[in-house]
Amino acid sequence: MPPVWDLPHRLHVQSSDDPWDVIPSLAAAPFLSGELPAARMVTLPDALSARAVAPEGVVEREVVSDRWGERLLVRSGKAVAMVEHRPTEGATVWIVAADAGAADNLADTVRARAGAGEEEPEAVPVEFWYATPRGPRSVSRSIDAPAWEEIEPNYGAAVHAQLAGLVGSARPSGQGRLVLWHGEPGTGKTTAIRALARSWRAWCRTLFVVDPEAFFGQADYLLDVLLDRAPGVDRTVDRATQWRLVVIEDVDELLRADARQLSGQALGRLLNLTDGMIGQGLNVLLLLTTNEPVTRLHPAVVRPGRCLAEVAFSPLSVAEAHAWLGGGGPRPGRPLTLAELYALRSGPSGPSGAVDVRARGDGPYL
Repeated sequence: MPPVWDLPHRLHVQSSDDPWDVIPSLAAAPFLSGELPAARMVTLPDALSARAVAPEGVVEREVVSDRWGERLLVRSGKAVAMVEHRPTEGATVWIVAADAGAADNLADTVRARAGAGEEEPEAVPVEFWYATPRGPRSVSRSIDAPAWEEIEPNYGAAVHAQLAGLVGSARPSGQGRLVLWHGEPGTGKTTAIRALARSWRAWCRTLFVVDPEAFFGQADYLLDVLLDRAPGVDRTVDRATQWRLVVIEDVDELLRADARQLSGQALGRLLNLTDGMIGQGLNVLLLLTTNEPVTRLHPAVVRPGRCLAEVAFSPLSVAEAHAWLGGGGPRPGRPLTLAELYALRSGPSGPSGAVDVRARGDGPYL
């Protein structure tokens, strides 16, 4: 068998290809030929444009697409960089250089250019993970996240006390790697996740798993994400100090009392991740949300010592809902969820229409 660098390779451009498709091939050509054998990939979810993070050099090719975003091919000294920017995902930079040192230096330059921009505190980078036939992949996006102080009034006294302690906490110590949030829909669980990600961003990356069934059902997918083995992972981060918060929403079926019959090994892997052998030595927290009441959850999930925090989200009481609405007008006749309160504030013409705030049953509106 001939050496790998002697293997034949061809790059074809077809009539169906557009300029957007051609640039990656041009960037790959010197790597395949061996002219520039060292490659690096840098992910920059907060980048505002391709040119904002592109290295200094000559822009050989440029494509701007209303649908996809921007792609640049930049020759910087003896290296070549392809910069791709998508408005909802930030930028990814592929670098090919003559040697590892040159590739690392250019990658550091690109990261420095990205960090030189003005940081928006409300924009929090989140990695969205999903399974593909070629293994797990992620898309990094910056999402708008409110500060905890902005959303505090959205939660009743009991929920507020639990969330405030969690949001203000530093790196966890001791046992408990599971954060369990449960409660009926519309009580503000997703909003609280965004605020938590913003509060913890200095010491914790946020990962969102799009397909929880595959994540817990496929051991290789779970381990690739937990061990940072998947393509595109930034391996310059100090794993000894950097924590990761893995967020999985609406895992009702996985957490029910009959989960072992319905979900097979998925529940076992979940439990093993939080305080078993899989999770040992990993700076990983798992945040799960469910609409199920705690009485319907599997007892192994809520046993003492497993949870770093268990928060039961509930509607605001009549008095809290009345205060949230500004104290004017008639008092609601029953507790109201956050979703109902926002719908009430927007009025009958709002996206959700009118909300019935009368007491449950046939009682009059109070």
